[in-house]
Amino acid sequence: MIVFLEFCFSNHNYRLPAIFFLVILLGGGAFFANRSLISQRRVAATHDNRGGYSDTRLLYWGPAITIWRENYWMGGGLNHFDFYSANIVPNRSRDGPCASITTI
Repeated sequence: MIVFLEFCFSNHNYRLPAIFFLVILLGGGAFFANRSLISQRRVAATHDNRGGYSDTRLLYWGPAITIWRENYWMGGGLNHFDFYSANIVPNRSRDGPCASITTI
């Protein structure tokens, strides 16, 4: 990439497109690097000091992936998590989808 950009900068006819291409590459890299840092901070914030999870969204991932693997083409369907998770999470109370899940 460096050799390509060096060639473009050395040729007078390709300087402006090369500058435009470089700005697009650097801007896109900065945007996605920033988004990656935001995502990493959000995931890091879900763990508490004792090594557990402080965010209950992570407790849904394991059963949801299992439901998706069992029903690959059609999925579980909208609002059917309670129905399918009853077979996956044996000690689940009826208060909520993952009321008694403590570990993933």
